[in-house]
Amino acid sequence: MKNKLFLIGFILLFVFTGCSSPAEETSSSMPMDTGSYPNEDIASQDRAMGEGGDSSLLEDQKLIKQGDISLEVQDVKDSYIEISELVKAYNGYVFSMSETNYENQSYMNITIKVESEEFENLFEQLKTMGELNSSNIYTQDVTREYIDTKARLDTLKIQEETLQNLLTRAETVEDLLKIETELQRVRQDIEASQGQLNYLENAIDYSVINLNLRSRRGPSNLDERDNILERLIFSLRDGMGFWANFIVSAAAFVLWLLPVLIVAVFLIKPLKKLLSKLFRKRGDREH
Repeated sequence: MKNKLFLIGFILLFVFTGCSSPAEETSSSMPMDTGSYPNEDIASQDRAMGEGGDSSLLEDQKLIKQGDISLEVQDVKDSYIEISELVKAYNGYVFSMSETNYENQSYMNITIKVESEEFENLFEQLKTMGELNSSNIYTQDVTREYIDTKARLDTLKIQEETLQNLLTRAETVEDLLKIETELQRVRQDIEASQGQLNYLENAIDYSVINLNLRSRRGPSNLDERDNILERLIFSLRDGMGFWANFIVSAAAFVLWLLPVLIVAVFLIKPLKKLLSKLFRKRGDREH
């Protein structure tokens, strides 16, 4: 009787697992909505609320927000200090920062993470930290993926509990090994689903702002100088710089060519003697 109950329970478990597999495929193949706030979804939700619908539709929506800002500032290092203080005031933090210099200009890329509730406020404040070149906001609706992942995780936990109960009632080694193998697979799926759910929750709770800073280029051309004296000084320095570079380049070329010249000086005289002897012998043979 116990064996029959055990086999019936085991069969029901696999039937239950098989029934839940289509939901897994639906979750894994779920298309992701990218881009700005989906106008059609929001419009339909607004209509539902206007007709007495449930406002929880908007509250339960799971959005991943990201923003990009490009600014031109006077000094990127000074701006970074001010930006760091501003981010702290909004309970955010600098996730990463990199700085490069190219052609008398400094560039800095800053990645900021902030709670989603403060995303728009911080985003608008950061836009005022310099001369704005560009700004963009992107949103990704992951509501369906979040619900499917959480439902799958709950189903897997029920399967794990059922297998653990069956494991205590296994009477043969063969049944024990089968249940342990299935239990290991379920636990691996639980770990993967939990990791995906943790990733989604973190991305939903904390928005990302990518901030690109570029320093203003200093005056380098003659036309950008303000007065005649500055123009004359600039021309003098520019001319001296040109000739100094020319002299240095010429000296470097001579030094590079010097070993060849020295070898040539020592070889010219022996070569002349050798050539003269060859011509004499040739002339004697002809006569």
